[in-house]
Amino acid sequence: MLIQGLYFVGEKGVLWSGFSGGPRLLPEARNKAYTPPPKTTPRTIGHYKEWIEACKGGKPANCNFDFGSLITEVALLGVLAIRTGKQLYWDPENLRITNEAKANQYVNEPYRAGWTL
Repeated sequence: MLIQGLYFVGEKGVLWSGFSGGPRLLPEARNKAYTPPPKTTPRTIGHYKEWIEACKGGKPANCNFDFGSLITEVALLGVLAIRTGKQLYWDPENLRITNEAKANQYVNEPYRAGWTL
């Protein structure tokens, strides 16, 4: 049997979470004694159902573009930092890196001949 997941080791025990199951505290006695906090955020009806409901004029999806775009921006900045091997300082107002001019070439790469937006 192949066991996959995330495994975090701390001073008081281990937090393990499989990719298809909920997290567990180890040793098992800690897991049994744990009381999860109350659910305070709205639950999803499903990613696709939320999206269709939002498209039809219903309430915005839980991960709407206003929120999702910021998450994407952070992820892409991480890619740029790895690509350049440097710590980068981002100016979100002007959409540019302020401390590494060469890295800005990756922010808005030029289109190939014959392609425009």
